Amino acid sequence: MKNKFYNPKKIDQIDRGNHEFSVELQPLDRQPIKDSLTSSGLIRWYLLTVLVMLVIIIRLAFLQLSQGKLNQTLAEGNRFRLQEITAPRGNFYDHDGNLLSLNIAQSNLVVYPLEMARNFQDRLISLIKISDTMSLDKIKLIDEVSKAKNSPEPVIIKAKLSHTESLDIQVKIQNISGVEVENIPIKKYQEIPGIGHILGYIGKVSKEDLQSDNTLKYNDLVGKNGLEKTYDHYLRGSDGFKKNEVNSKGVLQRMISQKNPEIGSDVFLSISTNIQNKAGQLLKATLEEKKLYKGVVIVTNPQTGKILSMLSLPDYNANIMQQDKAEIDKILTDDSNPLLNRAISGLYPSGSSIKPIIATSALEENIISSSFAIDTPLEITVGESTFPDWKDHGMTDIKRAIAESNNIFFYMVGGGWKNIRGLGINKIEKYLKLFGFGSETGVDLSGEKGGLVPSPEWKKKVKNEKWYMGDTYHISIGQGDLLVTPMQLINATNVIINGGKLFSPSLVEKVKNNTVEKNIDSQIIRENFIRSENLTTVREGMRMAVTDGSARLFNDITDKDGKTIEVGAKTGTAQVGSKDKDGNLTTHAWITAFAPYQNPEISILVLVEKGGEGYQVAGPIAKGILEYYFKEYKK
Repeated sequence: MKNKFYNPKKIDQIDRGNHEFSVELQPLDRQPIKDSLTSSGLIRWYLLTVLVMLVIIIRLAFLQLSQGKLNQTLAEGNRFRLQEITAPRGNFYDHDGNLLSLNIAQSNLVVYPLEMARNFQDRLISLIKISDTMSLDKIKLIDEVSKAKNSPEPVIIKAKLSHTESLDIQVKIQNISGVEVENIPIKKYQEIPGIGHILGYIGKVSKEDLQSDNTLKYNDLVGKNGLEKTYDHYLRGSDGFKKNEVNSKGVLQRMISQKNPEIGSDVFLSISTNIQNKAGQLLKATLEEKKLYKGVVIVTNPQTGKILSMLSLPDYNANIMQQDKAEIDKILTDDSNPLLNRAISGLYPSGSSIKPIIATSALEENIISSSFAIDTPLEITVGESTFPDWKDHGMTDIKRAIAESNNIFFYMVGGGWKNIRGLGINKIEKYLKLFGFGSETGVDLSGEKGGLVPSPEWKKKVKNEKWYMGDTYHISIGQGDLLVTPMQLINATNVIINGGKLFSPSLVEKVKNNTVEKNIDSQIIRENFIRSENLTTVREGMRMAVTDGSARLFNDITDKDGKTIEVGAKTGTAQVGSKDKDGNLTTHAWITAFAPYQNPEISILVLVEKGGEGYQVAGPIAKGILEYYFKEYKK
């Protein structure tokens, strides 16, 4: 395409050793300039055009000097070009076979530097034509292509072309060597609540990625977070290629050979989209009602360690992470931190939700028996400190202590009081760690936190303070310095529910391609470390919480045939350091629940940050999920 103001024809010599280049700009219009054209504006316009062209020529000349010999060698000796064909990544499916992601083609205008004309003048003309066609900055375009040097990888000069743009540009560039409209497969994710934290997203390979994996190439797309990252080696597939013959100007002559890409393996999740949507609906409604915005729901199969739903709010749209930088920056700078998966990385005091674990530990160490009962006072005093309860419970055994969330009882079995020797902090630490607290669960997601199980040694080292009996009391009811993740808490509670197995929970059931299918089982971390009779006793206490305790709201759950579903549960209300507008300490609302009681197939954890009482705020969310599961979802 001829330029309006210049025509590269005549060559002025520039001696560069073995290379000689020249460019002279010849005005197309050689007629005498009329007086009207001598206006200062038009003269400035003409001079500016000439100046721009001189800058371009000087820039190219500089780059040609620095790379001239190498380019000449390549131009003379390399008549074949390999063009990679990106393999589509595998897709995600939920437990019920619903598609969670799909590959769509994104059209990009790209330049392959090695396939462009080797002649300096021809390359300059091509780049200028591209810039004019696409209304691009000429100098910037030349810089980008020149910096690529002899890389076989394409330079993307305009991404995300519309279908109309793609067709129009293909016509305009058909005679320009090394320039193509390339269709790249990218991921499109279903917009389901919390799915971004599960699936993650993909992005361009980093220097760190290239250093850690020698199979990766520049411009590859890899998993950056979520299951996209964990199962990247399955999802990635194998790229294909075209081997083309080109002439000395880089113009395609013929295709020598071609290898088609192999799509990556599909990943099938244990997650149910239907349960995920229901959990999202219930949690969002509660947060809006309470004018809050942070919460977690986890639904699992306690017998297998598989996760049926995992929701962390606020969440984010994974599709944005592959697109607009401005939108990405909004997410990265959002004070609510939507990228944080609170289910596996949020650290919280557990409140009374930890009590079934403490109860199991006390039974296992014979601190108490299942028949032991004591008349618990409204408060107890140790030294100068007083430790109150929320009500006077009277005569209480371990089951009723769980059902009514009796703080005094757990102070006693945790730290001891009068004739009750208590577990003591060392045994509490031992059993909390046996149940998986203080370390990552091993869920198949990156970014998981291990939490904190405090000890006298930790307190001395970190706070330079002595350990007191009050510290042990606080840990015994899930307060103090104890920090857990929601995933740790439901995973530990599942040990009681399933009869003694601590799983490394998993979101994936299998990976599959055209030839191979591989099942992904949840791994058992440990089992049979608690006597079955002790687990049964604690489980009965969680059932009593529903029939005669703090979780009575679960008493009326039925299936689709009207049959009553028996539920076990434990509420939790955890104090945090801040105070609300009325001057009261803020509390996180927790609940764990499972059903059916005799043969559990579903367990649920709900956390509402700063939500208040567990049974009032978290409880209805868990109840709604159980009702949906047994009345609508379960076949």
